[in-house]
Amino acid sequence: MNEGIGTHIDAPAHCIPGGKTIDELNLNDLLAPCLVIDVSAKAHERYSVTVADIEVFEEKYGLIKPGSFIIVRTGWEKFWSEPEKYRGNLVYPCVSVDAAQFLLKRDIAGLGIDTLSPDRPDEGFPVHTTLLSAGKYIVENIANSANLPPVGFYSLALPIKIQGGTEAPVRLIAIGE
Repeated sequence: MNEGIGTHIDAPAHCIPGGKTIDELNLNDLLAPCLVIDVSAKAHERYSVTVADIEVFEEKYGLIKPGSFIIVRTGWEKFWSEPEKYRGNLVYPCVSVDAAQFLLKRDIAGLGIDTLSPDRPDEGFPVHTTLLSAGKYIVENIANSANLPPVGFYSLALPIKIQGGTEAPVRLIAIGE
């Protein structure tokens, strides 16, 4: 089985030599207050989440607290049953490196997104490098984020504990407050 199949988690070692592997992730970091930043009303295949998107969210819901897990909802999951559209020749909504750096200043636990990746391959992998080099984790291909409120719950990421793994399938659970 491929480690990066379906909803899965990337550990720092996925891109960072010497970074933590899946089996070294701390369960306390995988249970976190969770926020959903919804950009689905404006996201398109070349959309990149901006610092302004995060600031609009914070104006409405308050500053992102340290240790939070952030889910970016682009609405792209609607194409899950259409693999060619979902994969889109590897063109899909993502996150700007400026937004990733801004989230690091908020000391997030990790970042999730409802697309293949927070990066588009044609742009390199700056979001992966930024977050994973800071010891954070990334969850990709998140389903059902439309069913979650913007705030007021926790997420628990439960990866298959693959010794030395850099990625792993994950069960991502939302827990109400």
